[in-house]
Amino acid sequence: KKSKEKKAKKKERRHKRSRRGDEDDDSSSSDSVSSRRERKRERKRQRKETRKTSDYQKEERGDTRSQVVAQAFHNLLQEKPDFASELPIILIRLAGGTTFDLRQVTERRIAIGLESIFEALEPFGIKRDDN
Repeated sequence: KKSKEKKAKKKERRHKRSRRGDEDDDSSSSDSVSSRRERKRERKRQRKETRKTSDYQKEERGDTRSQVVAQAFHNLLQEKPDFASELPIILIRLAGGTTFDLRQVTERRIAIGLESIFEALEPFGIKRDDN
């Protein structure tokens, strides 16, 4: 039963395709088809140009989100390289929903470094709780 339905749909699609080809025969419809093609090509070209322009503007603007995060990690680990063993645990807890009160961190440089990392992660969904 399903194969008959598939065959019927396939036949209908073929019929539509052949009708499209028939419409191209008269000059007025071929003009509309060619103008439609031209408009489609123009839209595609404009989208491509817009994409190139926006990519160029991003490069001009400077750092991307990931570069900001990488720089924040770099700054913290450059100050305190031994903190590299604790940082993955903190990030895993953070991903699990744990909140951190940076006022409780005894070493001020680590607190400042973590704060810059958390701020850099805001575009990725990390929210700051000011309570």
